[in-house]
Amino acid sequence: MNRRREQGRARGLRAAAVVLPGLLVIGMTAGCGTDEAPTAKAPTATSPSNPPSAATSAAPSSGAAASGAVPTVATAPSTPAGPDPSKVCTSDADDDSMAHGVGKKTQHGPWGKALRLDVPYAGTLKLTAAKPTSKKRHPSNTYGPKAGQAYLLVKISEKYVSGKASTVADGFVLRDPKGNMCDPASPTGIDGVVPQQQVFAGNTISKSTKTYSGTLVFIVPAGQDYSKFSLLYPQVDATGKNPDAALAWTS
Repeated sequence: MNRRREQGRARGLRAAAVVLPGLLVIGMTAGCGTDEAPTAKAPTATSPSNPPSAATSAAPSSGAAASGAVPTVATAPSTPAGPDPSKVCTSDADDDSMAHGVGKKTQHGPWGKALRLDVPYAGTLKLTAAKPTSKKRHPSNTYGPKAGQAYLLVKISEKYVSGKASTVADGFVLRDPKGNMCDPASPTGIDGVVPQQQVFAGNTISKSTKTYSGTLVFIVPAGQDYSKFSLLYPQVDATGKNPDAALAWTS
């Protein structure tokens, strides 16, 4: 009987050995189902509580735009208008080499009077300036006076008196009553006004060539009393610069 009890206990132990591992496996499985593994959560982006507004991030505006004022542009000072060529002569060729007026040694007289000219180291002759006459621009000439201007013609006559040959240069100066110098007309600007062969040019007076005549042509304001203009012939001296005229004709 004792032997049967021992055999029964041995079978019970073997059965427990088989059941126990199964229970361990079931327990482990149940534990895996109840305990959850930690899951990784992506970090959420946080926005600033007070984002900058468009007004604070915009570039600062200029003072003129902010106030609504229209910006002004500085302008250069205007250049004063020059003399009116329809009222006075406006030559820009005037300088110290030109005859400016009547001096102590100036021979002067009215228009049409013969004045004596002594040329140093040469001879003596007489010059006459006829009363000036005006003339309008020829319609076919585009190089003549501008609007409000006219031609002024002065005929010069020369006559030998004594001594050696004397040269008379084309150095006559015409001035208006205010002393402004008048421009001589250009050779191309007198077509149809005075024939080229009658235009005054530098010449020599001598015993063999005792007379000469030619016409000076100037640009002057239209409609003036030209008898009050002055025609001057410069001094002939070593410097070539003398403000006093040698000869002068005026009213």
